[in-house]
Amino acid sequence: MFRNLWRTGMSPSQTATEHSPQRRSRGGNMSNADEAAVARFYEHYARVVDDQDYDALAALCSPDVRLILNGDEHHGAGDFVAVYREALGSAVGSRHLITNIGLDLSDGIRARTYLLVEWWSESWTRQGVGRYEDDLAWVDGQLVFAVKRIYLERVVELTAPAHEEVA
Repeated sequence: MFRNLWRTGMSPSQTATEHSPQRRSRGGNMSNADEAAVARFYEHYARVVDDQDYDALAALCSPDVRLILNGDEHHGAGDFVAVYREALGSAVGSRHLITNIGLDLSDGIRARTYLLVEWWSESWTRQGVGRYEDDLAWVDGQLVFAVKRIYLERVVELTAPAHEEVA
């Protein structure tokens, strides 16, 4: 049921909004274009979070989105964005690397990924490792999060800020 997503030769300028639910193949299978749309969705999500563009982050949520972070549940786009604001806190930057996207199409679109994130301020740098298990939905021709599950399995604080050289 899980299939890794690979680039399909589509232009990076194409967006998830170009693919509507009608373009999906029948029988619970997604077309290559839809698989590419999921990959671009995660690329866009990572950039939005790293840019701390909270309006764009809210636009990636369904109206009744649920966010589950290590078992704590939050409802609605406002709470969704508030969790990210709090998590990034005083960070001046972050980089999210999302990989190994697998799709389960047996009941909607469930995407499972691995996550490596680093975020930093002037005085600290942190790294986190975990995974996402998300339910995605097509709303008005655009992919959005219906349920976002974040499992942070390890977070470590590094000894040197990102801008300093380590001997």
